[in-house]
Amino acid sequence: MSASPIPARDVRVIPEYLKNLSTMVITWIALDGKIIDTNRGFLLLAGLDTLPPETWNVRDLFVKPDFSHLTGTAPPLQMTPLSTREF
Repeated sequence: MSASPIPARDVRVIPEYLKNLSTMVITWIALDGKIIDTNRGFLLLAGLDTLPPETWNVRDLFVKPDFSHLTGTAPPLQMTPLSTREF
């Protein structure tokens, strides 16, 4: 008797039991900044009731760190040690 395989699912789709959470933000964002899937918590944070019907690019919502740093597509940040800074 062999175990039946677990059906594959698209991991970029948020499960229904997480969709209506409003105190937790869950979002799949493509590397180009477009929303793949999101839950109610992210929509509330963005001030929306529903996901816009057109492709929604959220790249500009990320200020610090900016979106390119979150995706690893930006050059590394140059940090200056405090001991060498002039005040």
